Amino acid sequence: MDKSITAAWARNTAEEIFGQKVEEQIKKCENAIKSAVSNNEFSCTIGFLLEERTKKELEERGFRLKKHSSNHPMENDYYEIIW
Repeated sequence: MDKSITAAWARNTAEEIFGQKVEEQIKKCENAIKSAVSNNEFSCTIGFLLEERTKKELEERGFRLKKHSSNHPMENDYYEIIW
């Protein structure tokens, strides 16, 4: 049995991995925003569901988020980021 695996270790490791996921989502959102801005647009869409921390970060930066649901079973829900 590996005694280094504790509840504290598990919690800290999960938080670290989750934080990395949120950072990756924010970078993808920033890239989509930059691309839309360069095309003189005032919104962009992203084809993945956002973690709550990601949504909070974007909203704190002044962006509005609108979730769109697909009626087609082969398509995922997506978010629109509006500024």
